[in-house]
Amino acid sequence: MKNGSAELAIASSLDDTWDRLDTWPLFTEDFVLVVGGSHHLAGCSSVKLSDLRDETLLMRTCTEHFESLANVLRSKDFAVDRAHEVPSEHDLEVFLERGLGVAFAPQSVLFSEQVKRVLVTGLDLQRTVSLYGVAGRQRTPVANMLTKMLRAADWSRYAS
Repeated sequence: MKNGSAELAIASSLDDTWDRLDTWPLFTEDFVLVVGGSHHLAGCSSVKLSDLRDETLLMRTCTEHFESLANVLRSKDFAVDRAHEVPSEHDLEVFLERGLGVAFAPQSVLFSEQVKRVLVTGLDLQRTVSLYGVAGRQRTPVANMLTKMLRAADWSRYAS
């Protein structure tokens, strides 16, 4: 967006904050446990975070929420350093489907029907997804229309 090659961005957080960004929060969502359909927790509606210490953790280290999640888990005595690093969302889905572990993901992340979501009590972690634009920069009619549509949309199905 700085060099003008993009007019808008949708992200949960931007590490390199730029003072010329307009930010419009769209929704805030919780993180959930994701497991394969044959996992023993797949049929649960919720589980306590403390009951997950013995599960094999799969973690995406290159996501914007990795450090926040790792800090929460460390504070609850999880051995984050023994978690298996997964390089992509696709690989995570395959590992989950094959029963190779469990993971934590934002509620809105799309997975196949073989991956089940389980609410986690005691996991105090959320993310806010926002729309970003460059303040003061003239936007195209399409970008203006998209901004209005995104800001007016009903995001309640994702909101915590």
